[in-house]
Amino acid sequence: MPNLSGDRFGRATYATLVEQTVREMILDGTLPAGGRINEVELAASLEVSRGSLREGLQRLSSEGLLQSKAHRGTFVKNYDDEDLKDLYSLRIALETWALRQMSDQRLGELQDMLEATQVALSGMDATYPSDRDFHRKLVSLAQSSAVTEAHESVLRRIQLARLRSARVPARAKAALQEHERVLDALVANRTDDALRLLEEHLILSYRNAASIMVVNDHAPTIDS
Repeated sequence: MPNLSGDRFGRATYATLVEQTVREMILDGTLPAGGRINEVELAASLEVSRGSLREGLQRLSSEGLLQSKAHRGTFVKNYDDEDLKDLYSLRIALETWALRQMSDQRLGELQDMLEATQVALSGMDATYPSDRDFHRKLVSLAQSSAVTEAHESVLRRIQLARLRSARVPARAKAALQEHERVLDALVANRTDDALRLLEEHLILSYRNAASIMVVNDHAPTIDS
């Protein structure tokens, strides 16, 4: 168990260090999905105050990695299989709508992002860079505040599943290739193909998320 004692972190606040450390513990499975956070034990193991711990946990809750349950405490985000299916179905609806609004003038922005992502993923064990989110970019280019807000709400609720999936190098590289195929179809003005490829990509993303996050061995399927 890591600890945050000592002065080797310079000016960084303990709450920020708690946030970073606990996030990593969530993503690597040290704190399992659905598990309850024991604040007394965790603060002691990290050698921080309860106040610093709670502040860090609040930040992680705002990211969608933790959830508070009344009179029960704070838990690592967990997914019900039907809920996860519904959220990814909503993602498909929002993102395919956004793709239909794409103008030729904005395709260059997606191309630039994917080229930068390709460089970032060139290493053997590289993971998908969180600051180059193809899906957020796609929706933002549709320039609809209502759709962007709805999309952000969905992504927040599946944040843990997305982050865990992005940390698998093979899946990260496969996702990039799938993004590139969507863009290639758009550039070639094959909108129907782009829509089909995007939906297939999101279905694969759902299946991967379900395999990582859903304990139930019989997770529902999204039909392609």
